[in-house]
Amino acid sequence: MRLITILLLCSRLLPCLAQEEDAQEIDCNDETVFQAVDTALRKYNAGLQSGNQFVLYRVTEGTKTDGSETFYSFKYQIKEGNCSVQSGVTWQDCDLKNAEEAATGECTATVGKRENQFSITNQTCKITPGKGPMVTDEFPCLGCVHPISTDSPDLEPVLKHAIEHFNNNTDHSHLFALREVKSANSQVVAGFNFDIIYSIVQTNCSKEDFPSLLGDCVSLPNGVSSRHLMIVFHILLTAFPGLSSSVT
Repeated sequence: MRLITILLLCSRLLPCLAQEEDAQEIDCNDETVFQAVDTALRKYNAGLQSGNQFVLYRVTEGTKTDGSETFYSFKYQIKEGNCSVQSGVTWQDCDLKNAEEAATGECTATVGKRENQFSITNQTCKITPGKGPMVTDEFPCLGCVHPISTDSPDLEPVLKHAIEHFNNNTDHSHLFALREVKSANSQVVAGFNFDIIYSIVQTNCSKEDFPSLLGDCVSLPNGVSSRHLMIVFHILLTAFPGLSSSVT
């Protein structure tokens, strides 16, 4: 019997896998969620060298984080099917293997979506053979865009350079300082790409008296209305040279 009728079953919705500020719980019956899970499972099956493919049993929890790229983080359970990895068929066309002999597993994955294209950021699957111990397979995705913590120390020199660039290339009378990092992604290429959305705020330090931000510079929450006070930037840069930034 085909499993297409149970592919979207969801046992429950739980809090975010990674507690990010803008993460939202996702409905496991959403078609986009299924496409993200399908991408992850196809990737896992494609990495198997022998044996049978695995089929989706159910999605158990998940969240999504919106930004320049949407990231879906979820857990899903799989069971061994009766189609070999060399059969050339998709997992949707496989039946379940005999329950006593079938391996089972649970996978944790993060899948990015940009312009209707899905890509695997990372995936870890814990597989329990039909009669044997649990094994763990992890698939790092080299060159993929990865969400990183907004508190990551790796962002400090990048943001410092970006804010200096802003202060040196605007005609505003006062210096601006970092207010909040809203989201951040990184990518390993020939160096690093950083894709950051952050906000800056006017300080009490005028450019006439202060050539750069110092410890005495503090934000002016009441100096200017918040509509003009906060400027949100979206930056994409490789390492530090050639910084480019644009207002979003």
